[in-house]
Amino acid sequence: MPARNIVFYGVAAGWAETLDADWIIGGHNRQDHQHYPDSRPEFIEAMNHVIKLGTLIGGRKPLNVITPLAGFSKIDVVKMALELGVPLHLTWSCHGSGAKACGHCDACRLRREAFNRLGVEDPAEYSINRGVPLNRVTV
Repeated sequence: MPARNIVFYGVAAGWAETLDADWIIGGHNRQDHQHYPDSRPEFIEAMNHVIKLGTLIGGRKPLNVITPLAGFSKIDVVKMALELGVPLHLTWSCHGSGAKACGHCDACRLRREAFNRLGVEDPAEYSINRGVPLNRVTV
């Protein structure tokens, strides 16, 4: 998944410009910064500069990527989502492209570990058996 956020934010900026939006909201959490350079605060700052230079809207008003979850761990994010009643069965964390989440990638393991640590069943459907033990993940 190298440099995927460069592509995602580029597409999002084009769409945001057509909508006359003020923000592009990224869902990166604190743990993403360890593995994905294109989720780090300095990248977001640079992307905001690129958006300002590369869009018509950027010259008229601010259009910024914001990452309100960047200071939170995956456990914090899941806990907050549960408290807010977010329909977590509709969310997708997997880096795979199957009909079900793979359950093996870093994003799946972090998600499964967060639900496990909170003592709540993860409503996501995984292609692996739910009984398969989690590999240890640092959260």
